[in-house]
Amino acid sequence: MRKYSNVIFLVSVIALSIIVSGCAGGGQDITPVFKSLPEVQQFLQENPNAKITVTYWTEEEVSEISDEIGIQCNKTIIPRALYKATVSEGDFNIVSWIDAETQIIICTTTQGYSGPTATPTETPTATPTATPTATPTATPTETPTATPTETPTATPTEQPTPTYNVVICDVIYDPPGAEPDDELIKLCNQGNSAVDIGGWRLTDGEGTYTIPSGTTIAVGSSWSVFGSTYNPTRYTRGLYLNNDHDEVILTDTAGNIIDEYSW
Repeated sequence: MRKYSNVIFLVSVIALSIIVSGCAGGGQDITPVFKSLPEVQQFLQENPNAKITVTYWTEEEVSEISDEIGIQCNKTIIPRALYKATVSEGDFNIVSWIDAETQIIICTTTQGYSGPTATPTETPTATPTATPTATPTATPTETPTATPTETPTATPTEQPTPTYNVVICDVIYDPPGAEPDDELIKLCNQGNSAVDIGGWRLTDGEGTYTIPSGTTIAVGSSWSVFGSTYNPTRYTRGLYLNNDHDEVILTDTAGNIIDEYSW
């Protein structure tokens, strides 16, 4: 009977360990990625006591609230494991959703915070001066106190996120020729000026290809890269596009998502 009780205790301990381990999730330290954002750096300089919290969301959990995240980010969210990083001080906070696999920042939102606020300058109150009359019996007339005028609080102007008008206009993920050599990803410039895409990245959530420095797309033109370039060692590294249920994500040098293409 005592041996049976020990077995039950051991099974309970193992089950509890598994539950605790599963709740932790993730395992990556994405705090440096979050702290690299300019708005987070500025917020921490102005609020040195602000706290950073990071939570891990599984693909199933993200799928349940993908619409809510999409509204916050103003884009369609493909369900996948994400980190939610938050820095807060009082009612102000900055929230980022970060891809758990690639550590690419999906989007960043600010709640209750719009940057530094100018401190109003008050005009000091004038000291009243008594003006006596020449007649000794006359009552002196005092100059009324001036009403202080406060300088209105300046409204800071937020810098908009740069718009490149570069899109993923075509992906050949199942070519008639050899795979992955004949796979192709095409980017198109739909804007009014040439765009330097050197240092930008193409990723499928598992492998990443960095576009060579100095690569530029002219107005109304396109740029393509074949699988033989973004996966030179065939299947072992770089991008490898599945023939079904995959995606390609384009990010700039700051990690901002420029466009997504999924199938």
